[in-house]
Amino acid sequence: MFTGFKHASSWWDKTAELGLGYDTGHSAPGMRIASVMAGGPSALAGSPLTPCAVILAVDGQAIASDEMIYPLLNHKAGQLVSLSVRPSTGGDPVDVALRPAPPGSEIDLLYNGWVERRRAMVERLSNGRLAYAHV
Repeated sequence: MFTGFKHASSWWDKTAELGLGYDTGHSAPGMRIASVMAGGPSALAGSPLTPCAVILAVDGQAIASDEMIYPLLNHKAGQLVSLSVRPSTGGDPVDVALRPAPPGSEIDLLYNGWVERRRAMVERLSNGRLAYAHV
């Protein structure tokens, strides 16, 4: 469905994905989470990776206020990474270990989320009388 540039060289960037949306208006150090994509690497039960939580570091490398998380995830797909996260409820940072997904994985997660939202909308608006058939 989607097309993209496929590179053959190992030196090209291959930024792993966490299945998170980020708050682009956040100006303090770290990356504030705006959303968690269902089915993604960060969608863990009981995880502090929730909206309004802040990822402060990846594998011990802090994310400054003028930096993004993406360079710290380059060539990390499938590898165990440690995220230092300040939970949305506040308090001390906690460490979360997970394996980021390969580049391009979030496109499928976003699409599946879109389909699920449409299914739920049909269910709600029809009071359960109609089924959603995605073609």
